[in-house]
Amino acid sequence: METTTFSPQVQAALNFSDHLIETTPTAANPLQTMRDFYRRMAIMAGNPASVYKIEDQSINTPDGGLAVRIYRPSAEPNLPVILYFHGGWFFMGDLESHDPLLRNLASKTAAVVIAVDYRLAPEHPYPAAVNDGTAALQWVVSHAGDLNVDATRIAIAGDSAGGALATIVARRTVQGNGPRHSNGPRLLLQVLIYPVTDSALNTPSWEEFAEGPVIHKNNAAQAWAMYVPDPSDRTNPNAAPLYANDFTGIAPALIIAAECDPLRDEVIAYAQALKDAGIQVRDSLYPGMPHGFFQLGGFIDDARSAMEEVAAALKNAFSK
Repeated sequence: METTTFSPQVQAALNFSDHLIETTPTAANPLQTMRDFYRRMAIMAGNPASVYKIEDQSINTPDGGLAVRIYRPSAEPNLPVILYFHGGWFFMGDLESHDPLLRNLASKTAAVVIAVDYRLAPEHPYPAAVNDGTAALQWVVSHAGDLNVDATRIAIAGDSAGGALATIVARRTVQGNGPRHSNGPRLLLQVLIYPVTDSALNTPSWEEFAEGPVIHKNNAAQAWAMYVPDPSDRTNPNAAPLYANDFTGIAPALIIAAECDPLRDEVIAYAQALKDAGIQVRDSLYPGMPHGFFQLGGFIDDARSAMEEVAAALKNAFSK
């Protein structure tokens, strides 16, 4: 198989990521080592924007406390809100791993961004993360007054595994098993950044990029086994959203794919499934980009361009 040649910017980012891997202290638990490395990657997003107010809270859910981080870009009341789910293959990521990225998102959209520290596999397998996501959206709606946000202007977003959670929560919301089906919320947009959508790992792009960069097929199989231990659940659309057969009422979407990403084909397939269901979709394929590039704004121009595209789509949705 031919080795992919990346641009100097992408290669520099990949090299720095390798450096972070090599210099991350080894923990007793290998999973903790990977989580520590992923958290260290936050610096690759570039210089974080100044944000008016950042607040950590613990919210009550049917399954216990759930941590969220609230980024408020200004003192202006009744701002729109973006509920964001971080990536990390369902077993990595937290409020720190995406902190610089979400500071920038709040600044560029002039919206309140709420990051969700959902429970991770394997300690908390499916459907824990989905339940946390649904509960977080319900909390935003029911506490809009306390949060001083506009409950009629809510968007949902996420990257990679977080993109899967975002679109699953968006679909559950309108199909009666999410927050208040008949009374709202009406999500204005879902922003899905190279979302995980299919558990099969059998597309041409998974074969083309089975050895990476960034994610490898063997590691992805292990991640699915940790997240969804029962193989029969891996075709449940609340685990792998491409298996859904009803998208009635789901929010319009901006879907971003990366050309040199093993997830590329399942991302494109999901965008097509939404289009086939009559959902308004804007889909963008970034040439020469690997999985995870959205988090690499400190190295890659296209990462900053993708952030601008995301911010513009959100601002447009909130202005309607």
